Amino acid sequence: MTAKKPVVSAAFTAVWADYPIHVKCKGGRTAIIEQERYEEDPGKDDFTGASPFQHTFWPFDGHTTKNSNHALHDTDGDGGVEIYHRVRFRVDKDGRLGGASAWDYSPITKYSHF
Repeated sequence: MTAKKPVVSAAFTAVWADYPIHVKCKGGRTAIIEQERYEEDPGKDDFTGASPFQHTFWPFDGHTTKNSNHALHDTDGDGGVEIYHRVRFRVDKDGRLGGASAWDYSPITKYSHF
C-alpha cells in the first residue's frame, strides 16, 4: 500500500485535491484501508478529514488505485496549503482480520493560489 502524492486541481472558484492510494494484494483477500488527510503547519498539523476504503481481490492477485477527492481550504489564512495524507490497512482473509499495518505517508504537495 502506498500513499501517493496529492494532486491539486482548480476550476472556477473551487480547488480540489485527489489523494491517491495504490493498493496491491494477493487474490482471495480484502484490503480494508484507513486514510487520514492533513495540512502541514509549524507545530501541529491540521487534521482535515478521514476516509475508509475497501477492495476485494478475487480470485487473482492484483492492484488498483483508490482516489479520494476533497475540496481544499486555506486552513490558516496564509494563502496556501501544504497537504499530505497517510494510509494503513488490514487484510481480511476468510473472515479473519489481520492487524493494522504501519502508516505510510505521502509526499507533501504545496498549493498557493487561493
